[in-house]
Amino acid sequence: MGIPEKIIRGMIEKGWVYYSNHAQKRMGERKIPRQLVDHALLNGEIIEIQDFPDQDIKVVFQSGTEDFYVIVVAKYPQAVVVTVCNFMEEVWEQLGTIRKRRKKE
Repeated sequence: MGIPEKIIRGMIEKGWVYYSNHAQKRMGERKIPRQLVDHALLNGEIIEIQDFPDQDIKVVFQSGTEDFYVIVVAKYPQAVVVTVCNFMEEVWEQLGTIRKRRKKE
């Protein structure tokens, strides 16, 4: 388990999580309840870590039971759910039980 994943899962287990307004809006539009998002954060697969210069590290969790993913930032003192998205076939490919971002041609 990597450091960002360990930090985020620890924060989620303690209830130290904040859902941004954007994430809450997207969850409502996509009819994805918070309990499913929390489950994805605790039990889902990490499919991507976004580490760009001068930005917080974002971790992308795939839900294990539903077809969505969650982008989270580990910020002290809590994890911040940035957004919740459905997979788009033109962007993500299925590799066994996980998704991987398609390479741009």
